[in-house]
Amino acid sequence: MSRRLGQIVNRGRRSWLVRVFIGRDRETRRRRYHNRTVHGTARRAQEYLTKILRERDLGRGLEGSEITLGEFLDRWLETAAKPRLRDKSYRSYESLLRRMRCQ
Repeated sequence: MSRRLGQIVNRGRRSWLVRVFIGRDRETRRRRYHNRTVHGTARRAQEYLTKILRERDLGRGLEGSEITLGEFLDRWLETAAKPRLRDKSYRSYESLLRRMRCQ
């Protein structure tokens, strides 16, 4: 079963609604979406959808998505820092972040 990653809805002549699920609200558990109207061709709307999905997957800020600083730093450490750092530097960064949380 395939999951839909996003939607592109025709809103009229050369106008498209791009909609991406960004998660559930922590308190109310309601679904939250990023909605944006794109003017131009369907290809332009598809490019925007692809860009937004990439931003979401990388954990970069989309309006409405809320994560704690600790969650952001954990994700950054794994996805951005670890592939680019030597092992000793990575352990140093990880240790520093762990110590900062204990204060």
